[in-house]
Amino acid sequence: MVFRTLAGGQGAGTFNTVTCPAGSYATGGGAYDLNTSTGSVSDFRGGWRPIGSPPTGYQSQLSSNTSSNESTVVFAICRP
Repeated sequence: MVFRTLAGGQGAGTFNTVTCPAGSYATGGGAYDLNTSTGSVSDFRGGWRPIGSPPTGYQSQLSSNTSSNESTVVFAICRP
């Protein structure tokens, strides 16, 4: 599994992307907000958005509901 933590700006929609190592593909993935009291991770139509076909990673979008900085973690379960 690979993951990436990304700090988002105040009140902004921040995209966070993670990719699998070369030669592997994503069999699943998702994202979550590290501070659930002030932000939310927006999911894409149909759930978290995989990248590529076959998927080589995942992408999420964090939207802060306040003037606080937010952080999100996106992850992908990778298989060779």
